This record gives sequence, C-alpha cells and structure tokens, in this order.
Amino acid sequence: MYGRLKKPIKAICPMCNNEFMKVWSNQKYCGSKAKKIGCGYIAYRNKFKRFNEGKGNKYYSLLPRVKDQIRERYKYTCQICKMRNDLKGFMDIDHKDGDRNNDDVNNVWILCPNCHRIKTIRDRENKN
Repeated sequence: MYGRLKKPIKAICPMCNNEFMKVWSNQKYCGSKAKKIGCGYIAYRNKFKRFNEGKGNKYYSLLPRVKDQIRERYKYTCQICKMRNDLKGFMDIDHKDGDRNNDDVNNVWILCPNCHRIKTIRDRENKN
C-alpha cells in the first residue's frame, strides 16, 4: 500500500543517479512533481508529453480535443442505440474496425458505454 514512510530512507534516482531521501513508499525519483522540481517532475511531465503528442501507449492514441470533435460531430448520440447524453466524458470513442492505430475519420464513432461493451464482446467472440 502506498503512503508516507515513517522514516525517510536513502535511495538512488534512476534518472540522475543521485542519492535522495525517499519519503513516500512509491517514490522513484528525486525531487517533487507537486513542487515541479527534480527528476520526479521531469519524468511526470515527459510521460504526459508523450500522450499529448499522440506517442503514448495504444490506449491513448486520440488526443482529447480530437475526441471532443468526434463527440460534437455525432452530436453526443450513440451510433447504435441512438441514446443522447451531453455529459462530456460519458460517451465512448470506438474504432469501428477494432484497430486503435487506425484513426481515420471514417473509422471512429461514439457509443454509449453499454453498446461499446456489447460491441467489444462481440468483436472478441468473432476473433475466436
């Protein structure tokens, strides 16, 4: 379980190889991402920089602004059951062909969470 250590311990930062006092159980780097100093902040910033450039892992290939444009294009309406919901993060973005790397405009649509789950389950069953 993560939490503050009772006593700080010495650790080596994997980024700069300097010794630092580890105060959190899950702390890996020197510095503080909250205070925006040291390797902890640099690692944190670089992680999200990759996602914002579209170079993140396969689950984050679409940028947030692109997702919003897609939701607006389909007027926040599920393309299967036609349910409408204006809540910003409620409707899911789905790739019609199941290929997350194919971000073509004609391959992306929005679905409600229920239809998205059903479609995903059916796609997996069809692969097997």
